[in-house]
This record gives sequence, structure tokens and C-alpha cells, in this order.
Amino acid sequence: MVLWLCLLLGGLWPLEQALARSHRSSRSAEDGSSASKSKSKSRRSKDAKVLDAAFVDRINAIIASRDFAAATRQLGDAYRRDADPGTLFHLGRVAAAEGKLVEAQDLMRRYLADPERMQDAPQTTEEAQKVLRQARPPAGELSLLADPGALVVIDDRPIGVLPLPLPLLLPGGLHNLSLEYASKKLASPVQVVNGRLIEMRFNATSSAVVFTVRPALIVVPSPSTRSLPDATQRNLSEQFEQVALTERLAVMPLDVALAAAPKHKDCLDQAGCQRDLARDNKAEFIVSYKAQSKEAPTGQSWQFDLTLLHTAVSEPAASASKGCGPCTLDQAASTLKEAIAQLLQEGVRRKRGTIELSSEPQGAEVRTASGEVLGKTPLAVTVWEGSHDVALALPGYSPEKRSIRVGENKRVPLSVSLQSDTPEPAPAALRPPPPPPPPPPPLVEKAPPKGREPRPTWRIATGITAMGLGLGLVGFGLSGVLLEDQCVRPPLVSNGTCRVVYNSAPTGGGIMLGGVALTLAGVILVAIPGPRRK
Repeated sequence: MVLWLCLLLGGLWPLEQALARSHRSSRSAEDGSSASKSKSKSRRSKDAKVLDAAFVDRINAIIASRDFAAATRQLGDAYRRDADPGTLFHLGRVAAAEGKLVEAQDLMRRYLADPERMQDAPQTTEEAQKVLRQARPPAGELSLLADPGALVVIDDRPIGVLPLPLPLLLPGGLHNLSLEYASKKLASPVQVVNGRLIEMRFNATSSAVVFTVRPALIVVPSPSTRSLPDATQRNLSEQFEQVALTERLAVMPLDVALAAAPKHKDCLDQAGCQRDLARDNKAEFIVSYKAQSKEAPTGQSWQFDLTLLHTAVSEPAASASKGCGPCTLDQAASTLKEAIAQLLQEGVRRKRGTIELSSEPQGAEVRTASGEVLGKTPLAVTVWEGSHDVALALPGYSPEKRSIRVGENKRVPLSVSLQSDTPEPAPAALRPPPPPPPPPPPLVEKAPPKGREPRPTWRIATGITAMGLGLGLVGFGLSGVLLEDQCVRPPLVSNGTCRVVYNSAPTGGGIMLGGVALTLAGVILVAIPGPRRK
């Protein structure tokens, strides 16, 4: 994915540049290119006197005093005057002594890879390789694409001259990068991501910078391979880095990937788990490889089996197998390098497409020709370009198989109508006649009920009404009896004698007797049973 003006890992990073303005030369583009090459050669002059014995002794004394800032400054000034590869070696020594292993390994590996490096004493090469043999901390790589001849400065440290033999190796995080030409300076910040390779392409005319995050590759050795001696594993791992660089891929160390997604540590032998590990780290490819060595009377033999997986496709992208025997470890590493090159050349450039599967009814399980389950419909599956066989199955329906051809970057729809596997009912003419219905049960006459008929409704209603009225009259008459001889208020006389009293007992008693009679009549009406049944 390439985005102009610094699209890095899905986010925009600001472009900072410090361009020293000067009058442009009237030379042609060809003259400018020749000047750049001449400048590059002058920086790499082999007659440089800056690395004489006295200068080296002075640097050694500064390192011994642990004044690393002074040593770095003096070596940086010397590299600005003449970019001799030997200065990179001493800069690497200072970084290693300071405990900056990533920076030290970057300088040492580019020092050893520089084609203009002079023949060194064996101890110099051994010291550089000793730094490189140490376990590398998390780091990312930065590849610079620009006109040759520029002095590369990272975080105010001169560290190389374009073109670089290898990408820069830097700790993850934000760094300030500048390219210093004879008449101008280009600068930009860059966010280095552990385990990723970032390309920076500088346009000298427009001063624009294009960032490209290259695809990442995770190498997963088999358990038997992880049991080999550390030096052997390191030698084999270097082959992946070298070949991946030619394919413009970044090798993400397995420990860096597991640090970001530790839940996959115990299932690395499964292809699905390896893909999940790569997805969690935003890597595109996984190489699963197995290295086996056998002792024989004539020497040791090696066998390498490799499989390349892509995170978006269930089918392997490529596989390769190579062996040598009898052979030395260096010959075995060379054989592995050939196998890796074959694997990546075949698989990395392989084209993909998409199948959009649907079925009626939905929910059918989709399998590949090898039996791997892809999911259930409706389903979109990324596959390699070419012909593919899929099988759909749903309980209660007959399984269906289809072949489909997918082109590069094409989305091919495939709809399948599933047929029920339940047998169809027989035609009406061939169906047996239905059994006759069972005869109805015989009617049994019920004996007429015995006893009396229910009481008539009118009699019950009349009796209840009579009881209610009777009780009301009893209450009213009783109140009249109770008021007998009581004073009627007012009036009262001054001496307290009541002039008028109630004489309601005779009337109240009559009303009460009438109420009692009416109540008894109501009770009798309700209590009398109904007529006898005939």
C-alpha cells in the first residue's frame, strides 16, 4: 500500500523537510547524475587518512573512558569528511559498548556488506560478526530510495551514503531522517515499526516523500528445527532475511510476533494458528519450515521442507523441498537459500480472486476438495487464481459439488439450489385407501334423575325480598320502642322539666311485629322445597 505524503500503517505521519535553498545549476540531468556519482566516490576515497593508527588509538581511548558521545561525535565528523566503510565499523563498536545493540548490528552488517570495504584484519571481521551473532532486539528496517551521493543522517548521526548496500536497521519508534546533498538537504520524520520494512522514496524535484510499508513475513520453524543449536538456527534464519530482502519483504522475528500475540504460542504447529498469529501482527505471509539433519558414514545430510501461507487464503501459496548430502553447514544454508527463493518467487506473486457463495436454503457447509471447511453460506472466500472445486452440504438435502474458475482480482458469484433428500409422496392413484372410521359407541340412555325439582326462581326471589323488608321493619319498630318516654328536644323549661316526651312504643311495637311476620314469610318461601319429579 502506497500513499503519497506519508501514509504509514493506516495513519498520516507529517512530512517535515528542511531544504537549504540555493541557486539551481544549469547543468543537465545527466551532468547532475555524474556529479552525484563523483560525490559518492569522493566520500568513499580509499586514500583517506582519517583512520590512521593515531586516530584509531584516540577513539579506543575515548571508548575505554566510556565517553561514548565524544567518540560518536568524532567518528561522525570523520565520516562526514570521508565516508570510509571502516568508520562504520568503529561507530558500531561505540554503539555496542554503549549497549545500543540494534544500532551496532545495523552498522556492522552494512560494514561487512559494503563492496568498497578494504580487506581487514581477521580480528576486525570477527568482531563485527560477533556483534551480529547476538540475539537481535525488536527492530524494523528502513529502505531509502533517492538519488545517490547523499549522506544519510539518522537522529543527528551520520550512518551511510546512498546507495546503501542493505536497509537500515533501527529500533521501533519515531526517528528523524535527513539526506544531505552538496546543495540541498531533504528531511522527514519516520515511524519505524518492529518487524516491518518501510520504503522511503524521495523526489528531489518536488521534495515529496512516499512511504511504502512492505509485506511482512513470519518464519515459523518446526519443533525439531527449534531444537537445533543456536548457531545453526541463526545461520539458517539469515537465509530467510537475505532472500526476503530481494523480494522486498520484511522478516518479522517470531519472538516479536508472539510478544504481540502470546495466545498463539502453544499452537504454532497448526496452519490455522499460524494464520491467526500473522493476522494479529498485520503480516501477510507465513513460512513454515522443517530442517532435518542426518549423520551418515560419508558426512551429514540435510533436508528442508517449506510451506508458504497467506493470511487471506486457506490453501498454501507454495511449497518447496530441497536436500543436500553429504554437505557442510554452509552448503546446507546455501541449499536452504535456493529453496526459499523458489518458494517466495512462486508464492508471493501469486494472484487471488474471490468466490461469493450462496445457497437456497442458506446455512450450507462449504468444503474444499481436500475437505477443509471454509464456512457456511452466504460466504465470500478468497482463493488463488484458477479452477476450484467446492462441496456444499446441509442436513436434509442432497450434497452438491461445483467447479468454478476465478480470475485475478475478480469476484465470482456462485448460487446453488439444494434439493431435499426426503422421498416424495406417492401419487394419489397408487396410495392405499384410508381405513374405514371406527363405529360410533352405542348410545346409552341415562336414567331420569330422582328427587325434587329445583325451587322456582320467583319463589326464591320473593322470599329473599320479604326477608329483607321484614328485617328493615323490625329495626324501625325497635327504634320506636326504645324512644318511649324520652324527652323531645327542644324545648326545655328553666327548671329542667321536659314538657314533651315520646309515646312511640305502641306504634313501634306494631311495626316490629309486622316486620317479624314478613321475615318469617320470606324464610318459609325460600325453605319450602320444589315439587317432586314425575
